[in-house]
Amino acid sequence: MSTTTTGRRPGPARPSPAVYRRRRIVALVVLLVVVGAVAWGVTALLGRGQDTGVGPDAAAAAAPSEDAPAEEAASPGEVVACDSAALDTSLALDPQTPAPGSGVQFLVTLTNTGAAPCLLDAGPATFVASVSSGSDTVWRSDHCGDEATKELLLDVGTETSVAVPWDGRRSAEGCAGDQPQAGTGTYRVSVTLDGEPVERGAGRVFTVG
Repeated sequence: MSTTTTGRRPGPARPSPAVYRRRRIVALVVLLVVVGAVAWGVTALLGRGQDTGVGPDAAAAAAPSEDAPAEEAASPGEVVACDSAALDTSLALDPQTPAPGSGVQFLVTLTNTGAAPCLLDAGPATFVASVSSGSDTVWRSDHCGDEATKELLLDVGTETSVAVPWDGRRSAEGCAGDQPQAGTGTYRVSVTLDGEPVERGAGRVFTVG
């Protein structure tokens, strides 16, 4: 009687450690590629959602031009020059009836009747008194005046007085000397601020003699 011995069939050979390492490397590379593709897709979608449609040309057009004039901001505390129309004026003489060849002082009192404080330039080139007889200009305070300024701040409703002396002689442009004395007669004194009359009417009439 013969005895048959049944042996186990050999199973498939197990992969070597080197094969396992290669498989892990391939799987890692594939994972990295997938993650990168997903990240790129999300970034592209967000970029399209934030696109405002403003290109470089539109942005340049929206930017302020260096040649464009800048808007001037008004200064709330800025004080403007007095307007002759907003000044209430009175004019007095000392003495009221000067003698021929004697001096007289014109005293001009101004009140700010405007809505805001203002600066009054009472300098000889701006605040001018003149004496006339008919159409003859006998004397002007700016004939011998300089270009100095004399700024006076006038608050609303307040007044100030400016004295303008006259030596009783005629004057000429350029302050020519040796001018004759004004003779006995009737004269008119008027005052202007920047060329505009500051007193009501055509001035004040007075007499020398």
